[in-house]
Amino acid sequence: MIHPARPEALLDYVAGRLDTPTAAALEDHAADCEACQQFIADQAVLWRELDSFTPAEISPGFDEAVFAHVAAHDRAPWWVRAWRHVFAAGEPGAWRPAMALSAACALVFAVALVRLPGGLPAERSAVVDQTATASSVDARDVELAERALEDMEMLQVVAGDKL
Repeated sequence: MIHPARPEALLDYVAGRLDTPTAAALEDHAADCEACQQFIADQAVLWRELDSFTPAEISPGFDEAVFAHVAAHDRAPWWVRAWRHVFAAGEPGAWRPAMALSAACALVFAVALVRLPGGLPAERSAVVDQTATASSVDARDVELAERALEDMEMLQVVAGDKL
């Protein structure tokens, strides 16, 4: 529209809500303004179509069916309602918070199993046995390395070389 300051006046004119002097002034203006003539013609067609529209009949029992469906939806357990909310259709990415929360819970659970005393008893005893075996092997290796170094030191002293 060319007249953005007064579009409501054109709508009121087409709807028949203007008083006679204002309607006459608008008709005088529209006689010279093509934009207003086109807007009035388009709105008149729209109003005629809306007046002739008849809505379809609602089937018997429609209200009861809708209320029964809503009641069944409300009676669902809390976790089902939460699941529906998180994975609602039409909301892209709505599942991301649930996946992040699931990953965090899984991480906390895994850490608790490994760190808490008494967690994973069968695996813990196997780890303790392996650690004891590994530490005893390490101690023997260290002793053998020390003896080898001492022997090398004695050989160098005998040969006249200093370290």
